Amino acid sequence: MSLKSLRAACAAALLLFAAHPAVAGTLGIAGDYNGFIFNNLNASGGDTEGRLAVGNNFTASSYGVGVQLTNSHGTRTDLVVGNNMNAAGAWQVFNGNAVYGTTLTAAPTTPNGTTFQGTPVDFAAAQADLQAKSAYWATLPANGTSVFQFSTLTLNGTDPTLNIFQVAASDWTSSSDKQIHIPSGSTAIINIAGTSLTFGGGLAINGDSSQSNPAETGVIYNFPTATSVTPSHIAVLGSLLAPFATLTLDGGNVNGVGMALNAVQQGGGEFHYHPFTGNVPDPPVTVPEPTTAALLFVVAFSSLLHRRGH
Repeated sequence: MSLKSLRAACAAALLLFAAHPAVAGTLGIAGDYNGFIFNNLNASGGDTEGRLAVGNNFTASSYGVGVQLTNSHGTRTDLVVGNNMNAAGAWQVFNGNAVYGTTLTAAPTTPNGTTFQGTPVDFAAAQADLQAKSAYWATLPANGTSVFQFSTLTLNGTDPTLNIFQVAASDWTSSSDKQIHIPSGSTAIINIAGTSLTFGGGLAINGDSSQSNPAETGVIYNFPTATSVTPSHIAVLGSLLAPFATLTLDGGNVNGVGMALNAVQQGGGEFHYHPFTGNVPDPPVTVPEPTTAALLFVVAFSSLLHRRGH
């Protein structure tokens, strides 16, 4: 090996020990779905307008999946269940296929697809990825303000790319009106503290509370420490991540990607098809530190090469 090659190899070895900074990322495979539940989903009424993935058991009655999607003629899988699929309560997957992992108690109606056994989603990997993202986002310093006054919670962000908010649980649950202001086209991560949260009232982004608000596709509500999250008769404009919680949609809806450990849909609670388009930061990737002896070897070898070059 030439002296030049040895130097290059030594430099590369040193770089292996560095931490790689976080870069803008996505929600991973969960971003391909409207609802992504790691464990169990139980639903009575309601629907998921887009694609749905459930890691363990899915039991529902009077339910629908994929109503807002185009007819795939059996070329797209719109429902994935990792374990048992139970459609005994009469429901259907409107425009694609349904896949179950281990057992099938009753198959849904699939007028534009079929129901079959398979394992197309690695739920464990997706769960670990989203848990890591949720924990990391919770550590990011706020660059937007959160003000609670007279039952109104106002979040103001001015960054054209990424706005971070840190919101107290009491402010989120006590407010009957939530007003979010962010620049057009920006991403907002709203970190909400607390373990058990039930909330309702009104919610608007840039003064718009309609359920076709274009700004909502860049907003994600992060509940990093929650074990129970219950939106009650509220349109949650944006995606929602609660990786350790049971998400209970009691009326109202999530207009984005709903991601949780478990989920319950009741009282007409729905996942509405509004795909997430924001750019969220991935956690830093750090290569494990070398042993002291290995690091000393690299340093000594580099010094030797330096002396030989003179």
